[in-house]
Amino acid sequence: MFVDMTADIAHTLHPHRQLLVAFSGGLDSTVLLHQLVLLREQDPSLTLRAVHVHHGLSAHADDWVAHCRQICQQWQVPLVVHRVTLARGGLGVEAHARAARYQAFQDTLNAGEVLVTAQHQDDQCETLLLALKRGSGPTGLSAMAPSSAFAGSRLLRPLLNETRESLRQWALAHQLSWIEDESNQDDTYDRNFLRLRVIPVLRERWPHFSEAVARSASLCAEQEQLLDEMLAAELASLVAEDGSLAIAPLATMSPPRRAALLRRWLAGQQAPMPAREVPERLWHEVA
Repeated sequence: MFVDMTADIAHTLHPHRQLLVAFSGGLDSTVLLHQLVLLREQDPSLTLRAVHVHHGLSAHADDWVAHCRQICQQWQVPLVVHRVTLARGGLGVEAHARAARYQAFQDTLNAGEVLVTAQHQDDQCETLLLALKRGSGPTGLSAMAPSSAFAGSRLLRPLLNETRESLRQWALAHQLSWIEDESNQDDTYDRNFLRLRVIPVLRERWPHFSEAVARSASLCAEQEQLLDEMLAAELASLVAEDGSLAIAPLATMSPPRRAALLRRWLAGQQAPMPAREVPERLWHEVA
């Protein structure tokens, strides 16, 4: 199991050699960083840096910074600590914290580096269930990709095939120490509610539930990739040099095809993805 984990990580990282590791000090990112340190021993061309985000949400946050500094010093990994202040209002605490965290990652990323995060199969299951709750389509149900674009570089998630339990077993076998964030036990947060109260019941009935959900997410991602490939040439023929979209050819298309093209055009304009009904409403306003 341990050898396979290392092999999967090496496969996901290829061909990238300069890595910025998101390091909270928790179980998942500790195992990830440990694995990468071991890979660096095998391949000295691999360069590692770590980034820790101090959200200021916990009374223990300063202790977590000290813990991360100690681990990174022990493993000879340069550490950058970002202290962020969360905005109030609008999005919930979870969303604000995530936005601040990824902005800190973007600010820390050097030219030539890729960001590496420790999301695993259980996280993938939670992400897909949250997407179902929102009524997401195939793109949302694709959940997290092993590699995706980020800040002009790439974001790699090499642990997506691993369960939380396999990470715990690795940590125990290698006598790793990690922090426990008390907020992870607060089930008022949607993700924690799923992890603490919903998924255990599902697994009690269907032990391989998370694995099956991850497979469904992968299949949705494959279908979205196929659609991207099939529609790429058609979309290119509709987009002018200034980025504007030709309206007349869309009039003869079925609503699903038109919506798919509109969504991909919006993505190309770096616009946030709208709700399902928005592309058709947009069409009726401009047609």
